[in-house]
Amino acid sequence: MTLPRIHRLGGRGIKILFKRSRVVSSDAALLRFVRRPELPFSRFAVVISRRVARKSAERNRLRRRAGGWLRERLPGIQGGFDAALILREKASGLSRRDFYSALEGLFKKTPLL
Repeated sequence: MTLPRIHRLGGRGIKILFKRSRVVSSDAALLRFVRRPELPFSRFAVVISRRVARKSAERNRLRRRAGGWLRERLPGIQGGFDAALILREKASGLSRRDFYSALEGLFKKTPLL
């Protein structure tokens, strides 16, 4: 399932995020985030390059998997952040359990969780 509309980060927000963000990375993913104290909630974008998965079906599967994980964790995520989750090539080869634990470890390095 996708994220609720208010938790999705749009085009202009992504451009701003890529200019002034902090970065945390792991083998499977990279997380760019910036503090937005005026927002009572956090917004997210999931980015998957064609280099990660050549077929769009595979990229969409990874995007849905990451979006589902984010949706489950929304109640525990701090408000007031814009973030982009950028998946790497290793993410496509991980099982669901390993993928979720990789995301969990990545988010624990940030003030988001």
